[in-house]
Amino acid sequence: MVYDGIENFKDAVGFLWSGVFRGYAHLEKHFSSSGLIERLEPVEQWFWVRDGMFGDWEYNRHANPGLLRGESIELGNFVVFETMALNRILSMLYLRKNLSAKDWDSYLAVYGIPSVFLVGPPNASADREKEFQEIAEMLINDGRGYLPNGSDIKYVNGGGGKAPFLEHIEDLDKQITIAATGGLLTMLSEAGSGTLAGGAHSETFMQIARADAVSLSAVLQRDIDLPLLAEAFPGQPALAYFEFSPVASEQTRQVVQDAVELSKAGLKVDAAEVAEKTGYALRES
Repeated sequence: MVYDGIENFKDAVGFLWSGVFRGYAHLEKHFSSSGLIERLEPVEQWFWVRDGMFGDWEYNRHANPGLLRGESIELGNFVVFETMALNRILSMLYLRKNLSAKDWDSYLAVYGIPSVFLVGPPNASADREKEFQEIAEMLINDGRGYLPNGSDIKYVNGGGGKAPFLEHIEDLDKQITIAATGGLLTMLSEAGSGTLAGGAHSETFMQIARADAVSLSAVLQRDIDLPLLAEAFPGQPALAYFEFSPVASEQTRQVVQDAVELSKAGLKVDAAEVAEKTGYALRES
């Protein structure tokens, strides 16, 4: 098996998946003496430049941030994953959330502990005003004291009512969740950590995992399977391919039920196909 011979395949796929956030990821093919791939070496994103948004990828050997053009590469020696950068989508929401938290801190610094003012009695002398000032400072320091008749205490409660920052941050969290899950609202509708919420979150995770698996499989098929098959079987159609196929319990159950219903209808189902779709090793009883 070609992929069994790649010594760092798991780590390489993990790096390839990081392109979901950054928009691209490159793996360099390292070949053995037999001509098969023995390593897929990650090449960090800061070593790449391109002419515009859709030009050819070029190698920025010294990771110079001011470089607009780099060295040409042989694209066949690389596995390249490109997609819309999730970081680009989330960055504005992230900045808005942090600014809202900053404004919330400023709000609490001003209004979290209300300012206290002592209103003295009318026609108080200057000496009495100094005495009232001392009393006011003692009150601010959680002291206790006597106020002459006609005095009053005023608290400054600002902000025009309830501070909106918590609701704003929660709304931004929802938008971040929707963007990160591709618009799947299940993560929001089933709150908490109970059985119902846990099942909903697990199913959402599996949907995202299956979608990512399809995308990564397509990249490996294009950059590894097709060149290898074209070299080994020139002029022949590509009938073999590699894919990640995470098996979900509900999907497995549905495949088995479909096979049973087709069998009842008098139609034969290929056991090998059922085994491939369910992950079960099938044999006759």
